[in-house]
Formats: sequence, C-alpha cells, structure tokens
Amino acid sequence: MEKKNEVIEGNEQETPFQQLPQEEQQCIIDANQKRVREAQTLHEWDIRVSTAFAWPMILIVVGSMMLFGGAAVWFAGDNDWTFVYMMVGMSIVMTLYLRYLVMADKNYHYRMTTEGLIVTYHDAIPEVAYTIGRGVAWRGVAWLGLVWGGGLRDGGGCIGAISTGWCRWHGSLCCIFH
Repeated sequence: MEKKNEVIEGNEQETPFQQLPQEEQQCIIDANQKRVREAQTLHEWDIRVSTAFAWPMILIVVGSMMLFGGAAVWFAGDNDWTFVYMMVGMSIVMTLYLRYLVMADKNYHYRMTTEGLIVTYHDAIPEVAYTIGRGVAWRGVAWLGLVWGGGLRDGGGCIGAISTGWCRWHGSLCCIFH
C-alpha cells in the first residue's frame, strides 16, 4: 500500500523530468498519452473556428492583383484588355485557393476522459477542393509524362504527345466542370 504523506529523504529524491535522458522522457510521455487515450470518455464536443481576417487579407491580395492588371493596361496605352481578363480569372482562382486551402477554417475536436483532455484539430477543407486538386494534379502529371516521353523519342513523337496531352487536359476540364 502506498503511503501518501511519506517524508522523502535527500538521497531518495527523484530526478526532475527535464534532467532525465531524452529516451526516458519520451517513454513517460508515451505512457501518459496512452493512459489518457485509453481512459473512459466523459464528454466529447466539436468547435469550428473561422480564420481571423481571412476575407480582408484575401481582398487586399486579389485587389492589388486587379489594380496591377488595370494599371498595366492603362499605362500601356492600348485598348487590349486581354491582360485584365486574365487577371480577373486569376483573381477568382486565387480567391478560392486562398480561402479554402491556405486560410481554411479549423475543426477542433475535444474529448474529456477520466485521465485528461485530448484535443485534435484539422483544416475544414471542402471535399470539392480535394476533388478538383486531385484531378488537376493527376492530369498535369500525365500531361508532363506524355510530353517528356514523346520528346525523348523524337520530334514527331513530341508533337503527338503534346496534342494527346492537350486533349486529355481539355477532357479532364470538361469532366470536372460538368
């Protein structure tokens, strides 16, 4: 049986945690985490936290891009607004990218057990963003593989590979947006 109010003599004192070797510290931490994880759950709850000042920061970045595009056309003196249209398209893409991938909201999950509290969190990224990202990345890698593979064989193969890659890319965009 343990004695709670036992007086510890000077030579029986334990070594402070910070002075233990790294391996022992990690063993103690792992044992404590395992004990907390395996304990009985008393209560669980979730909280979704939005990123502070996400929209103002996005508007500053995207607005500066738009101002740059407009100023470039204005000071160039020609009436070719193609560059501005490209900037508008890029701004739309950048807005979605910044909001849903870079500055995504956080989902916090709390679980209170008899031994302690477990907190986990992850970004709240919509599944649509993952689907589009995976599709674009896969098509881009396939297209590069076709271009490089055709280019290493001969020049004619390179032209065929580029056209095949472009058709695949165009087809993937049609599949994603339909």
